[in-house]
Amino acid sequence: MGTLSVEIRGAKELAAKYKGASDVINRRFLEAVQKAVIYTQRESMMLTPINKGFLRSSTKSDVRQTNNGILGVVYNTAPYASYVHDGTSKWPLSMPPKNPNTVRQFFKVVVDRPNVFDEFWKDAAKKVIDDLK
Repeated sequence: MGTLSVEIRGAKELAAKYKGASDVINRRFLEAVQKAVIYTQRESMMLTPINKGFLRSSTKSDVRQTNNGILGVVYNTAPYASYVHDGTSKWPLSMPPKNPNTVRQFFKVVVDRPNVFDEFWKDAAKKVIDDLK
């Protein structure tokens, strides 16, 4: 499946310089991760191959703060989701999905669009700067 990691450089220095900056940074980047997760969930659902719709409707998401930062996850609860996404020996990725408007690696295709996600991070950074003025 696809993975996207983002590191915000200078956040500790900014928090040390401005009182309350860490709360602003956390809040704004939590919002950015939530937007990125919602975007990923929505776009991957539109690309998910459908037969009866169970695979598509089984796409879920979660955003939470951890000790290491903010974690956003988009996942699928269908027991066969990884087989459709990553292929099998009987149905490799080289075989197209039944519906030509969908793709097999529906999560990876969306996560591999880094320019879209860059806008979420830039917008969050701009809002942090505006909030600290």
